[in-house]
Amino acid sequence: MRSTLEKEDSLQQKFNSKNQMYVTFNINNETYGIDVNRVQEIIGIIPIAHIPNSIDYLKGVINLRGRVVPVIDVRMKFRMDQKNYDSTTVILIVELNGSSIGLIVDSVADVLDIPSDSMHDYSGADAKIKSSSIESIASYNDNLILILDLDKMIDHEEILSAGFDPE
Repeated sequence: MRSTLEKEDSLQQKFNSKNQMYVTFNINNETYGIDVNRVQEIIGIIPIAHIPNSIDYLKGVINLRGRVVPVIDVRMKFRMDQKNYDSTTVILIVELNGSSIGLIVDSVADVLDIPSDSMHDYSGADAKIKSSSIESIASYNDNLILILDLDKMIDHEEILSAGFDPE
């Protein structure tokens, strides 16, 4: 039987472990994650108003309860083949520089509590994705999850130069 001190040490180690919560989602049969604190909400696909002469991956804007929110197709951003939106396609509403931005993804997977010791530095393993978009790679339950750095993935200035100010 373990002593009380051993039990307290074990609990303290669990408490001190630096886990991080991520919303995970799928694109092209790969799993990605975003810090849960950056995700404001998840909605199904709704009508998107196209913005003429904008950057190709900026699909347009949506009306989210009276707020105009720009929407980015992550497949297009990552230069992947396009796919028709279906019943599993969702828009992640995320916070970027104090503004809301929508990210269209194939489907949401889960919210995971990933231990920091499961995180690995990204070494540019996937040439299709701009390496600066990847913050790290998590190994979780025998799966790899590409953790995205939103601040590097979405260039706020590029959105502004497309003629839209998401404020």
